[in-house]
Amino acid sequence: MTNSGSYMNRGGFREALDRARESEDGQIDAATSEILENALKEVWRKLERDRDHYIFTRDEFALFNFFRDRYRGNPIAQNAVARYWDNLQQRETSNSDGSRK
Repeated sequence: MTNSGSYMNRGGFREALDRARESEDGQIDAATSEILENALKEVWRKLERDRDHYIFTRDEFALFNFFRDRYRGNPIAQNAVARYWDNLQQRETSNSDGSRK
């Protein structure tokens, strides 16, 4: 796999996450694992660069949530997850027409 471009923006990311979620025995094939691990490293680097303000995108949160046990007890991760939910809630409550996104 090449290092060009963002792993999160590649077309196979969502499919890889879906395959991993659907694995009944928790075993993930090597190609899927590589995609997810590289995407997770990318997200973690973003978070470390701006650990007090970075807000996950929906896809980043989905990936991070899949690996949540890996970061259990990590205050950087806990704060990032809290910011994601706070931001999501603020967007929903500030929607003036009352519809949900």
